[in-house]
Amino acid sequence: MKIKKELQAKERGITLIALVITMIVLLILAGITIATLTGNNGILTRAQEAKNKTEQAEKEEKEKLGNMEDIINEYSTGITVEQVTDENPGVLEGTGTEANPYIINSIEDLVVFASNVTNGNTYEGQTVKLGLSLDFNSNKSYVEPLRTDYVEYGYDGELKTLLTTGEGFKPIGTTLSKSDESIKDNSFCGYFDGNNKIIYNSYINKDLSNSGNFNLYGFFGAYLYGEVKNLGIVGTNYNIIAENYPTAVSGLSGKLYNDGIINNCYVSGNVILTLNGNINANVAGLIDYNRGNIENCSNDISIDIKIINNNYTNNVYCGGIALNNEFETASIKNSYNSGNISVSMQSGQYVQIGGIVRSLDYGTVENCYNSGNIFTIINNSTVESYIGGIVADFSSDATLKNIYNRGEISIDLNGNQVYAGGIVGRCRGTISNAYNIADIINVKNQTNCLIGEIAGLINSTGIIMNAFYTKNNAYALNLNECNASLVSNQQLQDKVIDILNSNETNWKKDTNRKNDGYPIFSWQ
Repeated sequence: MKIKKELQAKERGITLIALVITMIVLLILAGITIATLTGNNGILTRAQEAKNKTEQAEKEEKEKLGNMEDIINEYSTGITVEQVTDENPGVLEGTGTEANPYIINSIEDLVVFASNVTNGNTYEGQTVKLGLSLDFNSNKSYVEPLRTDYVEYGYDGELKTLLTTGEGFKPIGTTLSKSDESIKDNSFCGYFDGNNKIIYNSYINKDLSNSGNFNLYGFFGAYLYGEVKNLGIVGTNYNIIAENYPTAVSGLSGKLYNDGIINNCYVSGNVILTLNGNINANVAGLIDYNRGNIENCSNDISIDIKIINNNYTNNVYCGGIALNNEFETASIKNSYNSGNISVSMQSGQYVQIGGIVRSLDYGTVENCYNSGNIFTIINNSTVESYIGGIVADFSSDATLKNIYNRGEISIDLNGNQVYAGGIVGRCRGTISNAYNIADIINVKNQTNCLIGEIAGLINSTGIIMNAFYTKNNAYALNLNECNASLVSNQQLQDKVIDILNSNETNWKKDTNRKNDGYPIFSWQ
């Protein structure tokens, strides 16, 4: 059999050679020489040159069209970025020290940096700095937007086209859930200085149906083990479809690990998570799981979670800044959320939504506020759920102080018990120095919904001190004997600053009416 195959191969080779010789003879008989075909001015040479010129002309036309689109987008959005002048795109200049950090000077640099981390360069102990603001949608942010030589970094085609359509940007670091022992292997562990610059229009579009993994998606992938500071990510557009396996999505990263720091960062845009299957949805504006320290940060990402199949049981967990505070040392300070949260589901067990953090099991949330609205449509829930303007579920092992909420809460439910509060859904710890001025509206099926202007449910360990509210809806306040007072708008604006401060100086009068005259924080 082997000999037969070899003979057949030889026969095919002989036939091909005979065909080529025949073609050459016919061309010679027609007066066309080999030189005429292949010489410097030969037919084949000129045909190739014509093809190259056509491709170059098409490329130049695309670049001109992209430049015209830049002008239109700058006029319509007000977003302008510098033209990059990166002489070595894809190469991060610098040595990685604090004095001479690696510099990201173009989208090409950013793409290569992301790939380096995903493939095992953690940059631990090294500093990476953003040299200028970058816009994925702008030709100005690329040295060569239509380059096609980035296959090794996961982009098989025109770079800008792939980053702004299809699956979009491949995050910095792995997106797969990993064991604690290997988390650092493919995650960023260094120091990232945004240099007070902005990354515009990051785009991720993934269908994770039957992926077989717990996926965590964010700009920095699943895990962040280092420090990120002075960075804005504006115009985020993440669209994730998940089926049968749990999924976490956030604007910055899936999990901030021990000793991780996020300082002076903000995100805006939209995150849409569509569920199909018996899975958990975990979504947050900034970080899903917080084991580090978040300070001076804000989120303006609108979160939209949809359930498209009614035959499954789903759990939805969502936080404006973070999903969970998981460690005693974890903290969220001097931060706020202004992004709206919308959840629509026809079947589910748990629904837990917090304007700042979903579950405050440990650690601290202080000097924070929420102005984002929370909209929920819940049908056929089977287990009690918690919704809070600041925190959904608050433990006695955590600290919650100096907070206020002005984001409306809208609840449409048909199912088991839902506890909703202007500050917390379920209170098991001590709330101190807080106020709520928001409405809790459109509450349907009130028999299964317990409403509190400060807390929906207060357990035996729950304590409320120095808390104020200006609305007195028809629903039960559920404040037990805790120190929470109904005050007029004018009283809250003029007379409670000293009480809220409680021998501290965290609060001040809103003399410039940033908050409609209501007390604000010293950092605002």
